[in-house]
Amino acid sequence: MLSVAVEGSSDQSVVAQVMSACGLRVDRWLPLGGKTKLDQRLPTYVRAAREVPDSRWVVFRDTDSRCPVTLKNHLLRDVAPLDTFILRLVHTEIEAWLLADRPAIAAWLGLSVAKVPTEPESIRDAKRALLVLASTTRKRTLRDGLVRADGQAGPRYAALLADFAATLWNPDTARQSSPSLDRAMRSLDRWRS
Repeated sequence: MLSVAVEGSSDQSVVAQVMSACGLRVDRWLPLGGKTKLDQRLPTYVRAAREVPDSRWVVFRDTDSRCPVTLKNHLLRDVAPLDTFILRLVHTEIEAWLLADRPAIAAWLGLSVAKVPTEPESIRDAKRALLVLASTTRKRTLRDGLVRADGQAGPRYAALLADFAATLWNPDTARQSSPSLDRAMRSLDRWRS
Protein backbone atom coordinates (compact mmCIF):
# COMPACT_ATOMS: atom_id res chain seq x y z
CA MET A 1 0.00 0.00 0.00
CA LEU A 2 1.43 3.35 -1.08
CA SER A 3 0.58 6.29 1.18
CA VAL A 4 1.45 9.89 0.36
CA ALA A 5 1.46 12.73 2.89
CA VAL A 6 1.41 16.36 1.74
CA GLU A 7 1.01 19.73 3.44
CA GLY A 8 -2.42 20.51 1.97
CA SER A 9 -5.07 19.92 -0.66
CA SER A 10 -3.48 22.06 -3.39
CA ASP A 11 -0.23 20.14 -2.89
CA GLN A 12 -2.13 16.89 -3.34
CA SER A 13 -3.21 17.78 -6.88
CA VAL A 14 0.35 18.67 -7.88
CA VAL A 15 1.84 15.57 -6.29
CA ALA A 16 -0.87 13.38 -7.86
CA GLN A 17 0.36 14.51 -11.29
CA VAL A 18 3.96 13.79 -10.28
CA MET A 19 3.12 10.32 -8.99
CA SER A 20 1.13 9.53 -12.13
CA ALA A 21 3.96 10.74 -14.39
CA CYS A 22 6.27 8.38 -12.51
CA GLY A 23 3.87 5.45 -12.94
CA LEU A 24 2.97 5.18 -9.25
CA ARG A 25 -0.58 4.59 -8.01
CA VAL A 26 -1.38 6.12 -4.63
CA ASP A 27 -3.62 4.08 -2.33
CA ARG A 28 -4.01 6.64 0.44
CA TRP A 29 -3.62 10.45 0.56
CA LEU A 30 -2.96 12.41 3.74
CA PRO A 31 -3.30 16.19 3.19
CA LEU A 32 -2.38 17.46 6.64
CA GLY A 33 -3.19 21.15 6.74
CA GLY A 34 0.33 22.52 7.04
CA LYS A 35 3.95 21.67 7.58
CA THR A 36 3.69 21.80 11.39
CA LYS A 37 1.25 18.89 11.42
CA LEU A 38 3.26 17.06 8.78
CA ASP A 39 6.49 17.45 10.76
CA GLN A 40 4.78 16.20 13.94
CA ARG A 41 3.52 13.06 12.18
CA LEU A 42 6.71 12.29 10.27
CA PRO A 43 8.05 9.82 12.90
CA THR A 44 4.74 7.92 12.70
CA TYR A 45 5.06 7.58 8.93
CA VAL A 46 8.67 6.41 9.19
CA ARG A 47 7.62 3.84 11.80
CA ALA A 48 4.74 2.63 9.59
CA ALA A 49 7.09 2.31 6.61
CA ARG A 50 9.46 0.24 8.76
CA GLU A 51 6.98 -1.95 10.61
CA VAL A 52 3.79 -2.39 8.55
CA PRO A 53 4.12 -5.15 5.93
CA ASP A 54 3.73 -3.99 2.31
CA SER A 55 3.58 -0.35 3.43
CA ARG A 56 5.40 2.33 1.45
CA TRP A 57 5.39 6.05 2.22
CA VAL A 58 6.26 9.22 0.32
CA VAL A 59 6.14 12.57 2.10
CA PHE A 60 6.33 15.90 0.26
CA ARG A 61 7.21 19.07 2.17
CA ASP A 62 8.12 22.63 1.16
CA THR A 63 11.57 23.89 2.16
CA ASP A 64 10.38 27.51 2.40
CA SER A 65 13.86 28.66 1.31
CA ARG A 66 15.66 26.63 3.98
CA CYS A 67 18.67 24.62 2.88
CA PRO A 68 17.18 21.29 1.72
CA VAL A 69 20.08 19.20 3.06
CA THR A 70 19.98 20.84 6.49
CA LEU A 71 16.19 20.55 6.64
CA LYS A 72 16.20 16.89 5.62
CA ASN A 73 18.88 16.09 8.20
CA HIS A 74 16.81 17.88 10.84
CA LEU A 75 13.55 16.15 9.93
CA LEU A 76 15.06 12.68 9.63
CA ARG A 77 17.62 12.85 12.42
CA ASP A 78 18.25 9.40 13.88
CA VAL A 79 16.37 7.72 11.02
CA ALA A 80 18.24 5.02 9.14
CA PRO A 81 17.56 4.96 5.38
CA LEU A 82 14.57 2.83 4.41
CA ASP A 83 13.61 1.31 1.07
CA THR A 84 9.97 1.90 1.97
CA PHE A 85 10.10 5.61 2.86
CA ILE A 86 10.94 8.72 0.84
CA LEU A 87 10.95 12.35 1.98
CA ARG A 88 10.92 14.72 -0.99
CA LEU A 89 11.55 18.38 -0.35
CA VAL A 90 9.87 20.89 -2.66
CA HIS A 91 12.16 23.88 -3.14
CA THR A 92 11.00 26.48 -2.22
CA GLU A 93 7.25 25.89 -2.29
CA ILE A 94 4.84 23.84 -4.39
CA GLU A 95 4.07 27.05 -6.31
CA ALA A 96 7.64 26.99 -7.66
CA TRP A 97 6.88 23.63 -9.26
CA LEU A 98 3.72 25.09 -10.80
CA LEU A 99 5.56 28.15 -12.11
CA ALA A 100 8.17 25.87 -13.69
CA ASP A 101 5.67 24.88 -16.38
CA ARG A 102 5.86 28.35 -17.88
CA PRO A 103 3.72 27.71 -20.98
CA ALA A 104 0.87 26.20 -18.94
CA ILE A 105 0.81 28.88 -16.23
CA ALA A 106 0.99 31.64 -18.84
CA ALA A 107 -1.89 30.13 -20.85
CA TRP A 108 -3.96 29.58 -17.69
CA LEU A 109 -3.54 33.19 -16.57
CA GLY A 110 -3.76 34.57 -20.11
CA LEU A 111 -0.33 36.20 -19.87
CA SER A 112 2.76 36.25 -22.03
CA VAL A 113 5.14 33.41 -21.14
CA ALA A 114 7.85 36.08 -20.88
CA LYS A 115 6.20 37.32 -17.66
CA VAL A 116 6.65 33.93 -15.94
CA PRO A 117 9.96 33.56 -14.04
CA THR A 118 12.50 31.36 -15.81
CA GLU A 119 14.05 30.04 -12.57
CA PRO A 120 11.19 29.67 -10.09
CA GLU A 121 13.31 27.93 -7.47
CA SER A 122 15.51 31.01 -7.17
CA ILE A 123 12.48 33.01 -5.97
CA ARG A 124 12.39 33.25 -2.20
CA ASP A 125 8.57 33.37 -2.05
CA ALA A 126 7.11 31.49 -5.02
CA LYS A 127 3.58 31.81 -3.68
CA ARG A 128 3.91 35.60 -3.61
CA ALA A 129 5.30 35.53 -7.18
CA LEU A 130 2.31 33.50 -8.33
CA LEU A 131 -0.09 35.88 -6.58
CA VAL A 132 1.56 38.87 -8.26
CA LEU A 133 1.21 37.20 -11.66
CA ALA A 134 -2.41 36.27 -10.94
CA SER A 135 -3.21 39.86 -9.97
CA THR A 136 -2.34 40.94 -13.52
CA THR A 137 -4.60 38.51 -15.35
CA ARG A 138 -7.55 39.90 -17.26
CA LYS A 139 -9.55 36.79 -16.36
CA ARG A 140 -11.58 38.39 -13.59
CA THR A 141 -13.07 35.21 -12.13
CA LEU A 142 -9.62 33.68 -11.90
CA ARG A 143 -8.03 36.86 -10.51
CA ASP A 144 -10.75 37.36 -7.88
CA GLY A 145 -10.57 33.72 -6.82
CA LEU A 146 -6.78 33.64 -6.54
CA VAL A 147 -5.96 37.06 -5.07
CA ARG A 148 -7.68 39.24 -2.48
CA ALA A 149 -7.59 43.03 -2.75
CA ASP A 150 -4.80 43.11 -0.15
CA GLY A 151 -2.62 40.81 -2.29
CA GLN A 152 -3.08 37.73 -0.10
CA ALA A 153 -4.40 34.36 -1.33
CA GLY A 154 -8.00 34.61 -2.41
CA PRO A 155 -11.02 32.55 -1.35
CA ARG A 156 -10.60 29.96 -4.10
CA TYR A 157 -6.79 29.88 -4.19
CA ALA A 158 -6.34 26.21 -3.21
CA ALA A 159 -9.25 24.98 -5.36
CA LEU A 160 -8.11 26.90 -8.44
CA LEU A 161 -4.50 25.73 -8.08
CA ALA A 162 -5.70 22.16 -7.63
CA ASP A 163 -7.75 22.42 -10.81
CA PHE A 164 -4.83 23.94 -12.73
CA ALA A 165 -2.50 21.17 -11.54
CA ALA A 166 -4.98 18.44 -12.44
CA THR A 167 -5.90 19.73 -15.89
CA LEU A 168 -3.11 21.88 -17.38
CA TRP A 169 0.15 21.49 -15.47
CA ASN A 170 2.70 19.05 -16.89
CA PRO A 171 5.37 17.75 -14.49
CA ASP A 172 7.57 16.57 -17.37
CA THR A 173 7.68 20.14 -18.72
CA ALA A 174 8.09 21.65 -15.26
CA ARG A 175 11.00 19.41 -14.25
CA GLN A 176 13.11 21.03 -16.98
CA SER A 177 13.06 24.32 -15.00
CA SER A 178 12.81 22.87 -11.51
CA PRO A 179 15.81 20.95 -10.17
CA SER A 180 13.98 19.80 -7.01
CA LEU A 181 11.08 18.44 -9.09
CA ASP A 182 13.51 16.68 -11.40
CA ARG A 183 15.31 15.12 -8.41
CA ALA A 184 11.97 14.03 -6.92
CA MET A 185 10.86 12.41 -10.17
CA ARG A 186 14.20 10.66 -10.69
CA SER A 187 14.02 9.34 -7.12
CA LEU A 188 10.46 8.08 -7.63
CA ASP A 189 11.39 6.48 -10.97
CA ARG A 190 14.25 4.59 -9.29
CA TRP A 191 11.96 3.59 -6.41
CA ARG A 192 9.29 2.26 -8.77
CA SER A 193 11.79 0.07 -10.62
